[in-house]
Amino acid sequence: MSEALSDRSTSSGSSIAVDPVGHAGFVPGQIAARLDRLPPTLVQWRYCLIAQYVWALAAAGGAYASFLYPYVWSSDFGHREYAWLNALQVGLGVTIGSYVGGYVADRFGRKTVLVIGSLLAGLGVVGGGLVAPSFAGLLAMAAGQSIGVGFVVATSMLYMHELVPPSFRGRMTLGAQASSAIWSIIGFMIGYVLVPDDYRVYLYVIGAASIIGAAALLTVPESPRWLETKGRMSEAVATLEKIERAVERRVGALPEPARCDVAQVEVTERVPLREVFRGETLRRTVLLTTAWFLGFSGIVFGFTAYQSIFLAHYGFTAPQFFLILMLLYGPGYAGGALVFSLFNERFERRSLVLVGAMVFAIAFALIWFFSYVHQVNAIQYVGWTLAGAGSALWLFNMHNLTATAFPTQVRSTATGLAFGIGHLGAVFGPVVVVYLGDATRDHGFYGFLLYCVIIGGLVPGLLVRIFGTKQSGETLERIAS
Repeated sequence: MSEALSDRSTSSGSSIAVDPVGHAGFVPGQIAARLDRLPPTLVQWRYCLIAQYVWALAAAGGAYASFLYPYVWSSDFGHREYAWLNALQVGLGVTIGSYVGGYVADRFGRKTVLVIGSLLAGLGVVGGGLVAPSFAGLLAMAAGQSIGVGFVVATSMLYMHELVPPSFRGRMTLGAQASSAIWSIIGFMIGYVLVPDDYRVYLYVIGAASIIGAAALLTVPESPRWLETKGRMSEAVATLEKIERAVERRVGALPEPARCDVAQVEVTERVPLREVFRGETLRRTVLLTTAWFLGFSGIVFGFTAYQSIFLAHYGFTAPQFFLILMLLYGPGYAGGALVFSLFNERFERRSLVLVGAMVFAIAFALIWFFSYVHQVNAIQYVGWTLAGAGSALWLFNMHNLTATAFPTQVRSTATGLAFGIGHLGAVFGPVVVVYLGDATRDHGFYGFLLYCVIIGGLVPGLLVRIFGTKQSGETLERIAS
């Protein structure tokens, strides 16, 4: 054999030390130390931007029912049918995809799951355009498409964090996440032109863009941290060296790695599911699952499920709805991430989650007052901009908080579990807010607004701020310990 291992992993998943021939002096934990000493360059930016492109297109496709229903399909089926279609598209299917994708990503790799998920998401959106307005057909397409979305959202954030050093993790991850607004705005522009008359073309374009994302993913590396936990040391080192050479071409000689944070790296061929349900990992999983469930039900998907119905009630046409998203909500969404990316690791993510919920609460107070009590559209626009900023700040920091909370060998599984079970809130929330919104229609839809702000925003924000772990400036290995 051309390479040898100093030991092999046992069937129980015990840890081993590995020293592949040809990489003399390699010690456990050196992969992380060498990755974490790299300076910020376009190399890491490219990996993060591609991962975020895929995330943005999957998310955009995942929300098409909420964008199109009031203006296209409202004569084909009613509010309650729409509520369940939306619950499947952004809730149940993504829950299944997040859990399965998280497990598969720990077993077969981050990149593999991202490619498969992006393909499924894109094909499902294209299929939705082919079968619409059949309610049964849309349900079938949404099932496959949303599973693909679950694959992407469970994996894209942790993929970035496994490649980006802690010294500039906040700047690069939040900066890349802010770039998703570019793709969102382009999507909104397409919707502005094509919806409602040519909505099928709108779906074909969004779906095709997600498929292109799958192709772009083929140009990025697998996570060396993940490869190390699988005992694939020659691949891990070769991938790491390729990244290092690309960085060196831009900045010259690299600094020496810092002392390794770990004495050994556990290598497991199978994903150790039992580890998710033990000790500190279990506590974090329960906390994050609860916060995701409540947040998905309100500040994320409960909010978007009823937004277009709310605006249509106050006389906004389909082009005007997409214009609001394009000119106000999209930039606000980016701004919430971009502003705090400038502060890098100075703020705790658990604090930023609560800040996002507070901004969102202020935004909804403005929206309710200046639509129901005294209609002033200009102030409503300010409210929708702040709503986008608050929602993005909550969402992206929850993603980052979750993706960095667990050890590498179970990171994707635990993230997928917390995110996936929490995503059941996206089944519950859209149905609840439709009923609450319809019940309080004559009083400014206050039931919809109060649920999204309090139960779906401030409560999970407070839970994370009080019980979440400190992460600012820490290595992934130290956070997970």
